[in-house]
Amino acid sequence: MTCDEERSAIAAFWDWWAKGGALHVDLAREASEPGEALDKLLTERVHAIHPGLRWEVGDDGVLVVTAEGDHDALAPAARWLASAPAPDETWSFADLRPAGDADSEVSASGVTIDLARCVAGVQVAGQGVNVTLHHPIFAGQPAEVRRALAELALEQVLGEEDAALWLGAVSASEVEPLDAFALSLIPSVIAQVRPPDDELNWAALKGEDAQGREVVALAEHPLRQITGRRFDTYASVEVRYGRGRRAGLPGRGDLKALTALHDRLDHALGDDGRVVAHQSSAGVRIIHLFIDGCTDAAERLGAVVASERSAEVSAVVADPGWSRVRHLAG
Repeated sequence: MTCDEERSAIAAFWDWWAKGGALHVDLAREASEPGEALDKLLTERVHAIHPGLRWEVGDDGVLVVTAEGDHDALAPAARWLASAPAPDETWSFADLRPAGDADSEVSASGVTIDLARCVAGVQVAGQGVNVTLHHPIFAGQPAEVRRALAELALEQVLGEEDAALWLGAVSASEVEPLDAFALSLIPSVIAQVRPPDDELNWAALKGEDAQGREVVALAEHPLRQITGRRFDTYASVEVRYGRGRRAGLPGRGDLKALTALHDRLDHALGDDGRVVAHQSSAGVRIIHLFIDGCTDAAERLGAVVASERSAEVSAVVADPGWSRVRHLAG
């Protein structure tokens, strides 16, 4: 689907919503078969924006249109939300499911589990936590079913955003982990690793390249697509600098110029992208950025770089899963 097609579908959705769609959805919630009535109203219109999107109407009047873990659909969902009208006393809107009741149930492949009987083992690792989840019904279930149930259970108690930000490896065990505790306590564990005020931090990284040369990097922490859901396009800028005081790494004067360039790039992109990481080695800094591919952000980026004699745009490519910076994500 092209950006123009996506824009048209989003505009059509909100035009329909404003001209009676909101009322029809509100009435459908009170129907004898609300699921069927809502499906007729919403599914085709939501899938016109992106076929990977899913919708949900909450009892509290929240219409959620979510990518449900589909990297390709995150940006369309975020752009749908960005075009939404202001919330009113009846309706509000979201592109991520919020945390739900830890005493509820989730289902996958015809198997249902009650979350109150789930226990978890947790290990803090890197930018988040690895979780092993257990439920008595897991015994004898296929691995893929156990895994799907575990992911749904964690998303239910954490919400989509925290699950994407802070969960590392997730496993579903047929055996109760050592030192297991109630699933409902997982949010309090996440609170201990989350930075104050939910601000993005920066993590310093060191390593060597294939030739054994030192590499230093700085990356957002956590470095996750969920923090920039509209930004579905990767861009990189390569900047040559003086060799500095250590072989291949930037010196004080280089750092001042490089920081100024970062600031100019962020200013030019505004709300349509940002620098998420950079790495330096052998006299070259690679600046990693993500931008909204359905805006003119790439052209603005190019205009800034064109004024820098020692810099060039080395890549602009669709990357909705942020795979190009996975090596810096920890």
